[in-house]
Amino acid sequence: MENKFTFKSSATYYAKECLDIKNNTVREIDLEDSRFTGLIAWMETGWNDGELKIRIVDALYPETYFERDIRDITIWADLMIITWREK
Repeated sequence: MENKFTFKSSATYYAKECLDIKNNTVREIDLEDSRFTGLIAWMETGWNDGELKIRIVDALYPETYFERDIRDITIWADLMIITWREK
């Protein structure tokens, strides 16, 4: 099962996320997207610290990114909130 999930972030949020001022991302769930079905599977089975990673890519500069360990996945209505551990 995939254990690293990549998402793009707009310039508005990327700097805050990279600095861990904002240590989460909120996404509309798309069950056709394997990232969401994979994350839901991990929610159901559980994971150990350090086992799941999120990669946030700067939408303007795709070669720029950071990675963090996922610490929580929450579903609210049709949204998924992915929280990561601060650096």
